[in-house]
Amino acid sequence: MKVVVETSKRHFDQKHKTLNLFFEQILGWNLEIVEMANPGFKINFPSGSTIETPSNYFDSNDLGIDKSPRGPAIKVSTLSHELVSREKLHIFFGEPTMRVVGKKAVLGWDLFACIFFMAFRIEEINDTDPDEHGRSRLKNSLAYREGFYGYPLVNAFADLVKSIALGWEEDLPGPTRKFEVQPTLDIDHPFKYAGIKGSAKFLRDVLKGELRKRGNLDPYLDRTVQLITELNEIGYVPLVFFLLGPYGPNGGLDLSTRKKLNKEVLNSIAGLDYIPGIHIGYYDWENSREGIKKEKEILEEMLDEKVSASRYHYLRFRFPQMVGDLKHGGIDRDFSLGYSNEPGFRSGICHPYLLQDPAEGSGEVILETPLILMDRTMMNKRGDTRYEDLVRALLEETKRYDGTFSMLLHNSTFDEPGGMEVNELFLEICRQAKEED
Repeated sequence: MKVVVETSKRHFDQKHKTLNLFFEQILGWNLEIVEMANPGFKINFPSGSTIETPSNYFDSNDLGIDKSPRGPAIKVSTLSHELVSREKLHIFFGEPTMRVVGKKAVLGWDLFACIFFMAFRIEEINDTDPDEHGRSRLKNSLAYREGFYGYPLVNAFADLVKSIALGWEEDLPGPTRKFEVQPTLDIDHPFKYAGIKGSAKFLRDVLKGELRKRGNLDPYLDRTVQLITELNEIGYVPLVFFLLGPYGPNGGLDLSTRKKLNKEVLNSIAGLDYIPGIHIGYYDWENSREGIKKEKEILEEMLDEKVSASRYHYLRFRFPQMVGDLKHGGIDRDFSLGYSNEPGFRSGICHPYLLQDPAEGSGEVILETPLILMDRTMMNKRGDTRYEDLVRALLEETKRYDGTFSMLLHNSTFDEPGGMEVNELFLEICRQAKEED
């Protein structure tokens, strides 16, 4: 099905990126965009029906690309309507009104500005209040503050537009995606007993008798092999990210040792099915383009194959610079877009999408798979008996919109308090998804 969207030429490039994301990537509809003199957006369907929305944000002088719009200036409201499948839908940049009469629907808020704001992470640009690692803080995000971080808002908007159109169009296209679980594995520490800190861990394990329980293999290497083997047996080919750059402020192994140990890991999993990627070093955003390129080349040389996937270590990146940095480094797919301290939907989208620099004329894109759930996040919640319910709720939200439930495990967390319990929960989710497929 093809829709024709009329809009003014003001900020046309940003509107084009947003409309393409919403209609072609999320809804799977063909799109034509035409200019009109009046402000606003008018969506024209084949039957002659229309949806109109204001463009008060998009037609403003400042899109927030140079200065992030954050804080109380953005008023968030909730919409309840018979066509909204949720109990309430959060909206901003306008009023929570929707009127459908005959073949015309009029929305009271700037729908596409909300999508632009969420998907292209406008609030994170030129962030003036980062955390100790330089990352955008979860607590500063509009979605977390206003209570919609727990569901993918942009996908909910698509669901609403589809619900409106179902009353008019006879041949509305079916789903373009299906729900899936995407397990990923970060190898922050290839071996437990490597280096000075590793020697101390070795002595502790000797005193506790842990070596007799585990056998001859280093426990981190052993767990890496176990996890990939189990995932293969369930029916998954996980993405595995190898850290070949700087670990972080707490030090870590030198590059020569890290290469040697990762090579041993690669040899140990050579017969297993996985997709390799680079785990971009902690300091690489300071000289990110050359660092990413160098680490990618090292891993490719070790594997003797091309690598095109990445995740930033510590989820430490700067947006929108990351898009150009990754492209320069030869990366096409990234799996970093999530917060480390709370599971949820950072960009309001629950499946892979083309992430772009929202600036005028920027054409570089990365296929981003948003990260929904990380093991360490859940381990920090192990005292909360409701944490498994939270995981299940996020899983159901992802299923609802035919999304990709992207999960992150570390090969070392099983060895920490609450780690094995969380590891088993992740594997249970994988098994259950395959059984229901």
